[in-house]
Amino acid sequence: MSFNESHTKTGEGILSDQVYQTPVDRYQARFRWKELNLLLLAIVILVVIYLVWFFNSDRPVDYHSVEEHFKYGSIGSEPGGSILAPVGGILPPYWIFRVLPEICPEELPGGYRSLGFIYEPGKDLPIGVSKRRRLGSDMVGLNCAVCHTGTVRDSPESQRRIFLGMPAHQLDLQKFFQFVLGCTLDERLTADNVLETIQIAGGKIGFLYRFIYRRVVISQLTEWTLPLERKFSLSRPTMSDTLQQGKW
Repeated sequence: MSFNESHTKTGEGILSDQVYQTPVDRYQARFRWKELNLLLLAIVILVVIYLVWFFNSDRPVDYHSVEEHFKYGSIGSEPGGSILAPVGGILPPYWIFRVLPEICPEELPGGYRSLGFIYEPGKDLPIGVSKRRRLGSDMVGLNCAVCHTGTVRDSPESQRRIFLGMPAHQLDLQKFFQFVLGCTLDERLTADNVLETIQIAGGKIGFLYRFIYRRVVISQLTEWTLPLERKFSLSRPTMSDTLQQGKW
């Protein structure tokens, strides 16, 4: 048996105490520390497993109806890769895509509808835009229906009818790409502005997503969009190119 001596200063002097410890007491103390360390290790392992699952999950929105799948189903065009090095796709994450017309209102005052995109009642995305869970966030992309869905009215006063497979005769896809790339690179696309606009639009962004948006998504989105913007600018034919090719 061993003991530890402690000293306590009081108004009447210094009191000395001897605390005796048996081998059982020392074993129980070490056992409690081992339990605590094992618990902390288990928590760390669970957090790591959750983060790996969170950032590596890849789940498209499924639709049982063939028509709904054609209109909104994923064909894999949403950005993939990793959160630090996204590849593929041209559209920003779901909530940023949703609020882009509010971030740059003068560039697209009528929203995506003004570019010929077709919305159905009760839908938060237009026909031809799919949603998939990737990189820890909801990503959006384009599918075949964006160019192969049109509407017809029997008269100017009648309700429109949607026809799948019909050419999207009112769609201005080039202007759409220009708007998305331009607004994504706009100086107003900051984390504070985006998160505030999402909240106004009814989006609920939790603490983890706020952290990801502030520390990763917005900055990476700019770096990710710059090469796309240059690529689209280079691929856009000029008047001189058209004349030289004899197409004017």
